[in-house]
Amino acid sequence: MEKTKNGVGAALTFTAVTLVAGMYLGSLVMDKTNPGEQEELQYRLKSRSNLSTSMMARANKERLQAMFDELQGKSDGGDGSSERYKAALKGKIDRKK
Repeated sequence: MEKTKNGVGAALTFTAVTLVAGMYLGSLVMDKTNPGEQEELQYRLKSRSNLSTSMMARANKERLQAMFDELQGKSDGGDGSSERYKAALKGKIDRKK
């Protein structure tokens, strides 16, 4: 008891073993509850999607890219920034290139 109470090495070893064992058990549980069929499931879900779903995903990507461009300042200067900000809040993003 005295060795582990005052020993830094024993405490570090105990901590490392506890962390590794916990991580191993956690990954084991995740693998058992969620088997590696994710790729097949994603393929099936994508193949079932219709045209409107694909178009919505593309529109969302475009809107997100426009927001990122706006944040990075790639749009036209800083003159109309308050108007662009108000439009973005209303969901109307200017897509000027």
